[in-house]
This record gives sequence, structure tokens and C-alpha cells, in this order.
Amino acid sequence: MPASNNPDEVDPDSDFVIISHDDVFDHLPRHLLDISDFINHEVAESLWPVNKKIHDNPELGYHEIIAHDALTTFMETRPGWKVTRSAYGLETAWVAVYDSGRKGPVVSFNAEMGM
Repeated sequence: MPASNNPDEVDPDSDFVIISHDDVFDHLPRHLLDISDFINHEVAESLWPVNKKIHDNPELGYHEIIAHDALTTFMETRPGWKVTRSAYGLETAWVAVYDSGRKGPVVSFNAEMGM
């Protein structure tokens, strides 16, 4: 039996499931939508100079000094964030923690800055 062209019908013989962008956002928990809105509407524009500085100054493997300084300086300007530079004994590692003082979900972003 040929597969249906209707994306709402599931082909029981298929190993694939097609999920649209709308399907994902229709079922996201509210706090994830709030985070996305915050980034898109309140932080994105102020992050552009940080992005440009890092892009214009490529650095590799444990030598991301400019990126470290640009990111930590940016985070230190954000109200409520506590920044630890050169964390875990690594010159280019850093941690930024925001404590709302309320119980609820904890969000963690981990990123590798070099190759």
C-alpha cells in the first residue's frame, strides 16, 4: 500500500515520523516558550556585538581568550547573573548562574567555544 500524502496519517510500515515546526511549538512547555521569547525579544540585539567580536577573532582549543572575555563581560552586564571567570581551573572556561529564588525548572546551556 503506498504511503499517504496526508502528513496527519501515519504509515505503519514506515520507520520515519515527520514532525513540523508547528507540531513542536504547539506542545512545548510554557517555560520554554518564555525563554525563547526572552532571548528573541530582549537579548538577541545586545548579543550581536558579542557574536561579531567572536566571529571576527577566531580562536582554537583552549585559547579562546577573546571569546571568554567577550562572553563573560556581556554576562556580567546582565542583572542578576553571577559570573565565574576561568572556572574549573581552565583559563577559558566560565560559569554564569542566575537564581530567581523560586522553585521551578532549572535550565542549563553548555557550549564548546573551540575546535
